[in-house]
Amino acid sequence: MDIFKIIGVAILSAVAILCVRQTRQDVAVVLSIAAGLVILLMILNSLTTVITAFNDIAETTGIDSGLFSGVIKIIGVGYLTEFSADILEDGGLKNLSDKVIFAGKVLIMLMALPVLTEILSLIKELLI
Repeated sequence: MDIFKIIGVAILSAVAILCVRQTRQDVAVVLSIAAGLVILLMILNSLTTVITAFNDIAETTGIDSGLFSGVIKIIGVGYLTEFSADILEDGGLKNLSDKVIFAGKVLIMLMALPVLTEILSLIKELLI
């Protein structure tokens, strides 16, 4: 299973980061970012499968693909926000991390408006 590989990379990276952090904080941050990117690359194929499944569902149900595309974008912004905020926090920049999280939440709300409008119009059509 891929999860065991991911856990292995995470544990090995954590050990390396903890060993280096005492003497070279800057190298520890770079190792943390590199480990995150390696894990991200490891799940890229699975992510593609999920996106394809969402597109298939949209085509099968006849629901506007823009609705599913909006949901995928919202999920993507959430993950990228969390990933970026974690990197900043690892670098000791908690205040900046909090600002990135706030900005991500605002963008998610903004991106959710068209999705919410579409869902409400679908519900309205079902009720009429």
